[in-house]
Amino acid sequence: MPTRQALTRIPLNVVLSLAFLSITTFTQAQTWIITDQSHPITSAGPARIILLDQQQHLEAELSRALPTDPHQAAAIIQNRLNTPSGKRLQTDLAKAQQDLTDAWSLEPRYHQDPRRRC
Repeated sequence: MPTRQALTRIPLNVVLSLAFLSITTFTQAQTWIITDQSHPITSAGPARIILLDQQQHLEAELSRALPTDPHQAAAIIQNRLNTPSGKRLQTDLAKAQQDLTDAWSLEPRYHQDPRRRC
């Protein structure tokens, strides 16, 4: 461990430069584009795209062509979820749900101004 005397020899401008570098590295913001499948984004660059209706589309894909009998439908769903594409669908569904949660987490910021009506 460096001694106190060794630490005091580090020039202040080096310490400040390192502090600034670490602050700017950790505080870079990410751009989010929040939309739905009816309004596709053609080029988002490095932005994160959140599709508000992605969960609905994935659930529709999972439940397509199910029989009306709930027991048969449940068995078919279980079979679908146990396939490699079903596992991928579960991962995509979890991501879609997290995206929705993240999008909703932005909502209170827009309602803090009492003059703004929703």
